[in-house]
Amino acid sequence: MVGPTVQHRIAMALRSGLHDEIDWALHELVRMSYELGDDIRIEVVMGLADAPLDKISTIFKYIPSSTSQKRKPAYLNFQAKEYDKILEAMLILRNAALQDENAIYLALRVPRTKLVIERLLNFPYVDFPELMELRYYALDIAESMIPFIVITAEDDPLYTAMKALLLSPERSSLILGLKSLARMAVNDENNSLLQDIPAESSLRVQQLLLLEDDEELVNAALDFLYQFTTYKSNVHAIVSKSGGMTKIVDSLVRLMGYGAKDQRVTINVLKRMIPLEKLNAEPPALSQEILSGLLKLNEPERCVQWYKTRSSLIDVNLIFCVGSVHVTKKPPTKT
Repeated sequence: MVGPTVQHRIAMALRSGLHDEIDWALHELVRMSYELGDDIRIEVVMGLADAPLDKISTIFKYIPSSTSQKRKPAYLNFQAKEYDKILEAMLILRNAALQDENAIYLALRVPRTKLVIERLLNFPYVDFPELMELRYYALDIAESMIPFIVITAEDDPLYTAMKALLLSPERSSLILGLKSLARMAVNDENNSLLQDIPAESSLRVQQLLLLEDDEELVNAALDFLYQFTTYKSNVHAIVSKSGGMTKIVDSLVRLMGYGAKDQRVTINVLKRMIPLEKLNAEPPALSQEILSGLLKLNEPERCVQWYKTRSSLIDVNLIFCVGSVHVTKKPPTKT
């Protein structure tokens, strides 16, 4: 007799509301998200989004609302197993959100996800470093959802949290903040963003362009600055500072030659012009046999072969002319 599938058992366990059943389902989902990867679809299993969020939300009552009070890490009263289950729930959402289909579903169909992530990102991690793993998972989920979220105001908690990352001492958090803000700005419905970036944060991003051995960080900074400088007010703020524009232009010019290699090329330039009437106005026609051969090829091979064939039929002494300068190539010397 064939029993229910694992996915069906997980769905029923999540809907049961029983603590032990939900814990078992979460453990199985962690295993499945690791083994199946891209095959995990949140919308397929009923309650797959709500159950992890419910489990994650249980930690809120244990976190002090203000860091000004004497530190009382009440969350340490958690049983180790209980906190592990919260991390499992975060890991499930994190692994699932890496797929665009799941990220879209969480952003548009489960708006509660954004609220939970915002609260997690506002945890006092400096005072409670034990929660740092939770923060990293929340950042990964936020990065995946941001391209599909509409930010309605500059005081949006998620937008504010991403701006704060621009001053983060952690490289990974800084890169994530730069990429996330650039993705927010790309969204046409978020066209009012990046106009309230603090001068200190803007200056730090510009300084990142001076790095020579961190391509990923420089690329993230360039993506951010590309969106940042689309606003005249931001460009004016850069120009108004003494030497601000000169420094950033020097950095951009240097980056234009990134990876380039110096190579000396010698060409022969005619001292006199060739009359236009002596030039072939039209390239030589191709024979039917050549055309039939070209039709058998697929693009872009067909285009490349066509160009090579036409070029081989042109006078080898004349390659091209631009304005009044005619560049020539001498035919090979026969031996």
